[in-house]
Amino acid sequence: MIVQSENFLTTFSQDILRNLLTSARTLVANDIMPREIGRAIVDFTAQLLYEPPRGLKIEKEDIDGMSALWISDKRFSTTNNVLLYFHGGGYHMCSPYTHKRLVYKVCRTARLKSLVIDYRKSPEHRFPAPIEDGEKAYNWLLERGYKSENIVFGGDSAGGGLTMAVLLQIKERGYPLPKAAFCISPWVDLECIGDTTITKKDRDPWLGLMPIKSYARTYLNGNHPRHYLASPIYGDLKGLPPILIHVGSDEILLDDARRLYEKALESGTYAKLKVWENMIHVFQSFDAFFKDAHKSIYEIGKFLRTNLAVSM
Repeated sequence: MIVQSENFLTTFSQDILRNLLTSARTLVANDIMPREIGRAIVDFTAQLLYEPPRGLKIEKEDIDGMSALWISDKRFSTTNNVLLYFHGGGYHMCSPYTHKRLVYKVCRTARLKSLVIDYRKSPEHRFPAPIEDGEKAYNWLLERGYKSENIVFGGDSAGGGLTMAVLLQIKERGYPLPKAAFCISPWVDLECIGDTTITKKDRDPWLGLMPIKSYARTYLNGNHPRHYLASPIYGDLKGLPPILIHVGSDEILLDDARRLYEKALESGTYAKLKVWENMIHVFQSFDAFFKDAHKSIYEIGKFLRTNLAVSM
């Protein structure tokens, strides 16, 4: 399903935003500066770009040595419904703090709270370290009395791939599965062979083919890119919970989203794909600029409420 775009920005302003994002991508992704400085710039920029929402509640959590944040709207901070969220960043950067606004918006709309883990990053920690951390966080929730039917998964970009990988891992291990999952602009093919990695390279200001290939190569550390936990489109998606996929039409990962959707349907798993016309990678993070970001977040929240049977 393709949705026509409706934005706050003029075409001129959109071009400025695209140029800024492209410049940031070039600085961080092409090793122009040391890795830690690049990570710090990404974290600082994400926190500087937006003021914290008025109703935002943040609490630090320690999951057996792994840092995490509880993020919620103050009105729903005591609910038993939990979103286990996996942030994006190419398995190399970002943190729960860079994604707190996006996660808060989803929490507010879905009327739940979110546990966002600071999973281990490459190159210091490589495949399958983030998947192990995701499984650890899910098990931690279950051990603390949260029921699987009150838990949903979600993630963006590499975090969307991690969402699917953790689902496959816990299914294989025999865990009770969460109620639903959503993926925003998921990166689910670390071989990076989707047609849109080429056809959309001049439209996507956030991601470039060479940087994500470099990220994938470092993260995989010699493992095959078609390993199903690295590239979940090669996994067995049968028996997974309902999956919602949102993606922009102007991003190189468009084919990743399409192929994930098709693989889910082939496996008999319920899935819904929505392609947002003229939108960029993880455009939901730019809700101050795009009306479509608000619409997408609303639909994600509605999907989660429906599956958790939460009334408005």
